[in-house]
Amino acid sequence: MNHRPPSPGRDVEAHRVDTPPPPAAARPRRRRLWQLPAEHRAFVVGLGLPPATLRRTAEQALARLHRVRVALGGADADVLASVLCDLGSRNPVAEAVQAQLAQRHAAVLARVVALREPEALREAWRQALDGSDVPGTAWALLTHPLGATLDDGVLIDLRGWAFAQARAAHGRSTAEATLQQSLLQARAEADTLQLRLQHEQAAWAREREAQARELARLRGECAALRQAAASAPVSGPSAVALAPVQAVSPLVPPVVPPRRVVPIAATPPAAPAPTAAQPARPAAGAAPRAACAPVLQGRRILCVGGMPGAQDRYRRLVETAGAEFDFHDGGLEQGLHRLDRQLGAADLVVCQAGCLNHEAYRRVKGHCRRADKTCLFVERPSLAQFARTLGLAEAAA
Repeated sequence: MNHRPPSPGRDVEAHRVDTPPPPAAARPRRRRLWQLPAEHRAFVVGLGLPPATLRRTAEQALARLHRVRVALGGADADVLASVLCDLGSRNPVAEAVQAQLAQRHAAVLARVVALREPEALREAWRQALDGSDVPGTAWALLTHPLGATLDDGVLIDLRGWAFAQARAAHGRSTAEATLQQSLLQARAEADTLQLRLQHEQAAWAREREAQARELARLRGECAALRQAAASAPVSGPSAVALAPVQAVSPLVPPVVPPRRVVPIAATPPAAPAPTAAQPARPAAGAAPRAACAPVLQGRRILCVGGMPGAQDRYRRLVETAGAEFDFHDGGLEQGLHRLDRQLGAADLVVCQAGCLNHEAYRRVKGHCRRADKTCLFVERPSLAQFARTLGLAEAAA
């Protein structure tokens, strides 16, 4: 039997069919948090997770590990330092922090995971520095399989970025403190002004009440005087009806007395018809002096107020009637300290209410009421009205 030797080509083909293919190259894994340098972990965790989130993540990891409820005390800096000590090796706390970072920065991680070249990673980092998500991009780049090529550059940039953020936060804190202080000062000033306004309103209310009571009292006195004047008979040449007086208040100007003026002397009886032995008209100047002599002769007349520059005419009119004249301008230029002495020395007072101030008016009215002294009020300051008030109309003419 003829045996043929095996063909070398067939044997090689059979070997190729039976031998399995070589395994594919394993895909590089991302670096874990505990595989990073300690300083990198401090920046990634300190900037990437808020203090409250880091505290809650550590508490939950420790609670699952020890099966008890855990509450970490101390300040946020103390919790960060304690967690950083646990991140040096793989443990439940490190894995929990790793998962929290991956969940918080998932969007950034999805963009960075597709990069395969160191230059692409550096470009992504430069773009992140111009944007806002620097902590998330730093974590995604440092944990990238090629992140070891960026360690030093990313760390230097993170330090500068963190310093700038700290300065900006300090500036905002200072501005907020200044604004808060200004707000507190403004509130204190507003409270002071409100309190002062309340005190002024209360004082104003008390003053108004006092004025209302004084006005009511003066109105009662005025009504009583009117009733007494209406019921009392007028007798004698010197009987004078006082004009009604309104209350004097710094807020209410004095009311001008009514136009009706009661003369100081009664109207003299009509002269008998002239006879042949008696002249028809008296001598010039004799009638005014004879008519006023029984009333004003020898008396001291005080005129308070009046028209500017009319003092000499008032004086001539009074002295023509045989009386003594005294004058006070009602506090317009002369002081009120003289007025009390002049009122005490006067026998009769003529008050021209339209030409004197409130204080002089009050003093004249009060003195005449207390001393039971005759006081005549002139409605409109004029020489004719002054003469009619004193019964010297003919002398004025």
